[in-house]
Amino acid sequence: MAPTPAPSWLFWLSQLARLKPAPWQWPRAIRAALSVGLPFAVGLALNDVMTGMWIAMGTLMMTTGEESGPYGRALRQLAIAAPMGAVGYLAGYLTGLPWLGTVVCMAGLAFVAGIISSYSATLSIGCLQFLLTAAIAIGVPSIAPFWEPALMYLVGALFYALLLGIEAAFWRERPRQLALANLLESLGDLATVRAQGVVPTAIRTQVSDAFEDLAAILQTGQHRATDRAWLSALPYCDTIFARLLSTQDVAQLQNAATELRSMAAMVRRRHWTTTPTAATENKVPLYQSLRDLAQWLGTMAEGPAAHANQSEAFSPSGQFRPGLPSRAAVRSALALALCLGLAYATRWINPENHWFWVPLTVGLVMKPDLGSIFARAFLRSLGTLAGVAIGGAVLMLVPKNLLFAAVMALLAGVLPWAMKRSYALQAVVLTPLVLMLVDIIVPGSGDANYALQRLSDTIIGGAIVMVFGYWLWPKRQTAAFNEAHQRCREAVRQYLAAAREAAADTAIEATRQARHHAYTRLAAWRSSTNKALADPPPANVEAAAWVPTIAQLTRSCDLITEYVAEPHAGGCDESQLEQITQQLQAPKALH
Repeated sequence: MAPTPAPSWLFWLSQLARLKPAPWQWPRAIRAALSVGLPFAVGLALNDVMTGMWIAMGTLMMTTGEESGPYGRALRQLAIAAPMGAVGYLAGYLTGLPWLGTVVCMAGLAFVAGIISSYSATLSIGCLQFLLTAAIAIGVPSIAPFWEPALMYLVGALFYALLLGIEAAFWRERPRQLALANLLESLGDLATVRAQGVVPTAIRTQVSDAFEDLAAILQTGQHRATDRAWLSALPYCDTIFARLLSTQDVAQLQNAATELRSMAAMVRRRHWTTTPTAATENKVPLYQSLRDLAQWLGTMAEGPAAHANQSEAFSPSGQFRPGLPSRAAVRSALALALCLGLAYATRWINPENHWFWVPLTVGLVMKPDLGSIFARAFLRSLGTLAGVAIGGAVLMLVPKNLLFAAVMALLAGVLPWAMKRSYALQAVVLTPLVLMLVDIIVPGSGDANYALQRLSDTIIGGAIVMVFGYWLWPKRQTAAFNEAHQRCREAVRQYLAAAREAAADTAIEATRQARHHAYTRLAAWRSSTNKALADPPPANVEAAAWVPTIAQLTRSCDLITEYVAEPHAGGCDESQLEQITQQLQAPKALH
């Protein structure tokens, strides 16, 4: 039975209000604060505020564009994205054209940027920075010659890279340690809920994401002995994952949860030890797996290079895939081009000096890999409402001196955490930062009216996105969901075949790749479904119809894992495997 309209809208609002877990990371917070606040403070001290502002604008873009991962990958990402952002300022020369020509050119560039963004996350970040800096340059032609802010943008990127390099020199292994600690904590959470007799979808997603994050970090630098050493942790964690699902003993699961959280804390503190707890001395499979992991951690105390076994069992998804763009990528690029063209066209009816905030909003909201476009437009409008209140208060009450730079640094330090927590919270923190920087470029009235102008422009940009980037385009995703369903069924079928072969010679190593592939496929489908759930009805109703199917396939995966981990433990037998086989062979249902 389809849900009634009222619960659907309530469910949508509840999805928007959810906050994601986001641990505070002091190194990144300090780096963000210094990278944005210090250039501005130096500019004030040298009586060259404009130069300090342009450099701070560049470092702010680097802060918002940085993704979690090893420092080497962050530096490579910066080396690609920063020049793309700098080139955006050169779009200011388009102001020499008739305004219709500028609108058409920017719509065309938006389409190209949308296509390029579909190939990798790094290119997506670079294209976003290009569109944002282009909006500033076109919106404020008085900053010409445009090569100067472009050069200052690159100086800001170099300063950010310097701070990143200094941090890497002291905490080179920190991203790997944090990723492994998060994985161990997720496994500990899984053990806890298994002891309670349930496995919520959120926990399973958390474990899958943690596996994928660690694998992506380690595979990036697997040519190094250190990364090969860290890669060898994945099979140990995978075996523990399988045995947590197959173990029925509550006491064992509770002890495992305690042990895994202890290991996670040890890894997070970089305090290695090989001492197992008394609970893991018994010779049961789960405890043996925990002892194996503890011994591996002990070898890390001697240095990662001392344990450089390489695992090929896991390959992260989301890598660069050359070739023709998909139909979905072309559709997203067309929507971006239409919306950005309309955003620039608003200058005909909004000629004030703050009109460029509209294309800024469209560029930020239309980034397709961040989730639901409709939800982001809604959340950005709400977040901006709070952000302009903060920004307006700062502009009215804080003089443009070192205190102004300190407030800017404080907001920048909070930004990395806010970005992970919620898109609305990101807008709350980012909006006053951009207001403060833009006020240097185009001095406003310094009162609440100045901030309210930005809010009205944000609402206009959000409305353009909602109408022309969402409502006008097909919202049903039947084909995409059916394709994802078929891919997941095939992945589970391959896992089942590998499990039967592995059971014949009591080996589980051969099933690891198939297991990881199946769970990763399911996690990706679940993630895309959750994004659709954040859209308003009827789109979220269609997505909700697939939730039971995802749950059924995931349960089948769990049963196969139970069978592989402990074939004779009574958790899953041949009759259940036969039922799974029949379910996978049945014709797929169309929703």
